[in-house]
Amino acid sequence: MSAEDMGDRENNFHQNNSPNRGLLGSGWRPFYRQFDLEHLVHLASSDPLELAQKTLGAASDIADAMGRHQYTWWANILNVFSENTRYEIDDFWDYITPQPVYPDYRYKDVLVTETPVVQLVSRASIPIDYVLNKLQEITVFKVLDLLGKPDAITQSFMERHFSYPPERFISWERLEVLGTVYASWARFGCWLQIDSYDRGRRCYTLICQDIAPLVSKATYNLAVILGGYKSRVGQVHSQFPIRTFSAEVQSFTDTVQQAILDQNQLAVLVSGEPGTGKTAWTQAVAKEILVPLGYVIFILDHDAVENLVLPYLLC
Repeated sequence: MSAEDMGDRENNFHQNNSPNRGLLGSGWRPFYRQFDLEHLVHLASSDPLELAQKTLGAASDIADAMGRHQYTWWANILNVFSENTRYEIDDFWDYITPQPVYPDYRYKDVLVTETPVVQLVSRASIPIDYVLNKLQEITVFKVLDLLGKPDAITQSFMERHFSYPPERFISWERLEVLGTVYASWARFGCWLQIDSYDRGRRCYTLICQDIAPLVSKATYNLAVILGGYKSRVGQVHSQFPIRTFSAEVQSFTDTVQQAILDQNQLAVLVSGEPGTGKTAWTQAVAKEILVPLGYVIFILDHDAVENLVLPYLLC
């Protein structure tokens, strides 16, 4: 980032009358670390030697600032507020107070999406990458909806920390992001990190102790439909129940259902003349068998099947 860009962003904090009022004008407030007795007790029990050294060091710095014999008493008091002394005091304060919210990167359940998802229109390939990225984006935001309002929202920008009142939170898309935003949900053991890129692009990273139940709820009844060079992600709909098909088709459906129950993954390829009910039967199987089992449904036509190369998917 150039010096000019840095200056422009710094001005955002003070130009409250401009259309882009920066973080402060968008509801963010400077983050001030507050004393927490529970955190201090934790420090005393986990590393008492370090706490003692830090405390004695801070007391020594204040004593040195106040104990200069060659200066008057009021000059020594002013020296306590000098840059060097304030730095040492702030360093001690940062040690004995809880840090701003940061994700716990020890947990390996991670879900990432970059927004907005853009489709590159091409007649040369099926847009499988686009639809999978779109599915990932939908899943992340559905999980965030399930989590609800976070316990804390902070932002780190230009070596400064800001906080956003959770009670004022409306949506992640409307939240002003200039640096890196962090949020946490203690009840679910989840953290969110939002990184801001150029031209309004963002990267959402969800980190959870156990994200699988949330993903299962978020993707319930979701289907990916690929046909020709078109694609869409939506809910599964079935016009005809399985019991309305012929006895032969229902018998085949029972075989398919048993195979699905016996295997972790199963692909079913249906072929036949146009108008024979392939799509209707596929939708019925998806709605009545696969959705209750928690699967994300992929329905592909002939062109999509011939050109499909699946990347690694979510577990």
